[in-house]
Amino acid sequence: MDFPLNNKLNIENKDEIESIALSHLIQLDINGQSKNRLNSIMEYNSEINYVLRDFNETILNLTNYIEHYTNRTNEIGEEGKKAIRLPNQMQIKAREKLIEKYRVQINALSNRFKSEINMSNDYFGEIKGLMLNKREIVNKKIEDKILESFLIIPQYDEFYKKLEYAIFSMKTMNISIQEHPSYNSNFRKAKQNSKSNFHKLTKLLNDIKEFINQEITTYNN
Repeated sequence: MDFPLNNKLNIENKDEIESIALSHLIQLDINGQSKNRLNSIMEYNSEINYVLRDFNETILNLTNYIEHYTNRTNEIGEEGKKAIRLPNQMQIKAREKLIEKYRVQINALSNRFKSEINMSNDYFGEIKGLMLNKREIVNKKIEDKILESFLIIPQYDEFYKKLEYAIFSMKTMNISIQEHPSYNSNFRKAKQNSKSNFHKLTKLLNDIKEFINQEITTYNN
């Protein structure tokens, strides 16, 4: 197979590369049944890649929001340091205002978690279904080395790392929130809602991470 020197071998040209590879299957020493299986595997890989690409954006949005929340919290903390230097009466009012600001921040974060839970559930359902169908095709055991090279999707490892980072960031943030005193009933409720949604989202992301890990180890063993 000849390739022009100016061609780029990168993810943007993935579909084109796959198309070229499939068009040359006839030259490979594999039987008709293996070709059919390979075509099916490639189709599922393409669909999984498509969903992973969208799911990646959801995870990225989540980590960006956590970073935004952290920055806003730090700003509130700086305002708190300045409030300490105010006269007592003004200090009390400033403190109440900052507590309310922080409560709004926690509620906004909790609502964001709700949205991410729904989206992640949808993506996980799609990815899980596609992966299980692909496993059925290959019967979890492939002896053909040509087929083996098409089983694992390169994006798995990268996506796995992003999931780990998102889970770690959420855990760190949740600890920080729960360590704050419950200044009043509204603040306590905000903390509880945040904790509940945090646990739901963390469990979901851990389930996804475990399923992808199974997908990787299934074809590596």
